[in-house]
Amino acid sequence: MIYGREQELSYLERLYSKEGLQTCSVKGRRGVGKSSILNQFCIGKRAIDIQFVKDSRADNFDILNIQLSSLLGESLPSYDTLVRYFEEIASYCKEAKTVVVLDEFPYLQECCPEAASVIQRFLDVNVRNTDCMVILCGSVSSVMRYETESMSRPLYGRFENSLTVQPLDIRTCRSFHPEQSVQDQISVYLTVGGIPRFQRKMAYPTYPDCIMNNYVLESADMKDTGPEFIRTEIDNAKDHIAAVSCIANGSVRQKEIAEKLNIDPSYCKKLLDRLEDVKIIGRENPMFGAPKKPVYFIEDNPVAFHFNVVTRIAPMLSGNVKGYRTISHRIDTFLGHRFELLCRDYVLGNYNVTEIGRWWGYSDSEYTDIDVVAKTMDDDGIVRNMFCECKFSSRPMGFGALNTLVSRVEGLRGVDNPVYALFSVNGFDDELREYANDNGIILVDGQTILDWTTTVREANILSDIRSTSPYDFHQNGFSVIAVR
Repeated sequence: MIYGREQELSYLERLYSKEGLQTCSVKGRRGVGKSSILNQFCIGKRAIDIQFVKDSRADNFDILNIQLSSLLGESLPSYDTLVRYFEEIASYCKEAKTVVVLDEFPYLQECCPEAASVIQRFLDVNVRNTDCMVILCGSVSSVMRYETESMSRPLYGRFENSLTVQPLDIRTCRSFHPEQSVQDQISVYLTVGGIPRFQRKMAYPTYPDCIMNNYVLESADMKDTGPEFIRTEIDNAKDHIAAVSCIANGSVRQKEIAEKLNIDPSYCKKLLDRLEDVKIIGRENPMFGAPKKPVYFIEDNPVAFHFNVVTRIAPMLSGNVKGYRTISHRIDTFLGHRFELLCRDYVLGNYNVTEIGRWWGYSDSEYTDIDVVAKTMDDDGIVRNMFCECKFSSRPMGFGALNTLVSRVEGLRGVDNPVYALFSVNGFDDELREYANDNGIILVDGQTILDWTTTVREANILSDIRSTSPYDFHQNGFSVIAVR
């Protein structure tokens, strides 16, 4: 059972229905569901689905031999060249329309440097005049982009269609946990994001059960998911991991991080740019006079949970944790911060946003901040400034939060047409609801957020979503790029 991938499957089906050879590259982070989508797509079709492994050349040749022998119904010789195996695939493809899935291609390329050239010949010569569909899939997005989009590489221009599988939106993720409360469903999403593999692991009745079984008990296997993801995306990631750790520990500016790591500022910038490129970290956009120097934060939810929570409770993870309450204060702080980012996504997904970020500074001689600040434009062209207070609390929000927000906004300069929005995972008290209804205050509770379908942070106008390709379509947790 896979959830929320109707558009990806529909896109692949449209390609499959066309005449002539069709090619498509499929990429996305590990655990996002690429293989599940392709397995579902291949059901009922004549298909060769080969999944390569991060191992030796001999091991991957054994996989090819076993897979093709089973498909052909006869034992193949143990070929010593990749070309011979692709000749066997080509012979099978010429018999009838076939889908060829080359899953985890970066692993094959790593142990067989000639793989890209062999696949180029396979496409240009062996199956050029067939109605087959060849899909190249991989989790290391940097390798996939380099191999298919760099003009110096053999596969440049060979994969005319590209599908990037994005994390699922929060509405779809509810399907993994129908028995959980609204707060627990949101907590799970804030912890592991829209990664189906992680969502399945969090299939326990309550959020505390999820944390205990996946992060605390000796048998827990999600303790290192943060660093593992960074290593997957970035080679020789030791310094990158150290930079992420600095951000988690409060060093959020480039100068501070460089000093903490005792590295050259220019090298530090390269580390941060690389982490930002693969969406592991992001930058806060300062609004209404907040300090303009970039302030970094950890954007990826599982990575953030590792560095903000797991590493800090690590000394207690050797059997000393008596229950969830032992570590709940640390987790509650984490969830509060991540909820602010989710609320920012909600604003992006529901309003015509021209700029979004946060304000921080002094109000009444006290250093404070406003969780989300956005400039929005009405249908009639009027620009409004939206100010948001976000609370991840077990109790309904009352007037105190609104009064605090209004007080902070009144201390800012240049605020025209202010709009106030309150986000509360457990709703609002009756008095505040009545006042908000009469005075144009926007109220968003946890259930409303769960019911909302979002394009997640990939839709952020401040992110680099402009592709070098002529078409770039983002919707409902995936993107399709059609390359000329």
